[in-house]
Amino acid sequence: MPLPRRSHRSMGALLVLTLVPLSLRGESEPPKEPTWSKPELRQELLEMRDADQALRARFLTDPTTHGPELAALDGRHTERAREILDEHGWPSVQQIGAEGSEALWLILQHSPDHELQRQALPLMKEAANRGDLDRPSVALTIDRVRMHAGEPQVYGSQFHQVDGEWVVWAIEDEEHLDELRRDMGLGPFEEYRKQVLEMMSPGPEAEPD
Repeated sequence: MPLPRRSHRSMGALLVLTLVPLSLRGESEPPKEPTWSKPELRQELLEMRDADQALRARFLTDPTTHGPELAALDGRHTERAREILDEHGWPSVQQIGAEGSEALWLILQHSPDHELQRQALPLMKEAANRGDLDRPSVALTIDRVRMHAGEPQVYGSQFHQVDGEWVVWAIEDEEHLDELRRDMGLGPFEEYRKQVLEMMSPGPEAEPD
């Protein structure tokens, strides 16, 4: 069933790099090129991710100039992500690799269409259960969906501005927060909070991932 369409605005940024030490590779033969069943889709997603990150980096330095361009990019990416989900569901790592899966997640996390994020969340959870998406990414989307629904978040990942200051969105169970975060592969909340405040101060009005 096709996912409904919504209007668009722009949001925050995240960049994750994974490096594999050369010492872990076998020395008896050159490393084999990985193969995916949907290499074109993977490449498209990686290019979308790179465009997202490059423009968000420029936006952070000059929001006024790059804001409209970012809003337009988020709109195009949202529509393409919707098409991908309609056609493929959540693609497996065998189809697009772990990097491709995280790229799709990033595009959806930055989508201004909150209803699309909500509808994609069950697909993300299923993908995480299969090993096709990292659980920390799912936790961030759970919190974002709950925040945009006006509900307390679970993992403490979402912040918003109050009188110009970044503060954490209401948390459902503060007493067990670090335990809940640990279950999803997230580090201690206080360390995360400090990182977010360092990243967002000073900065434009954009949500941390």
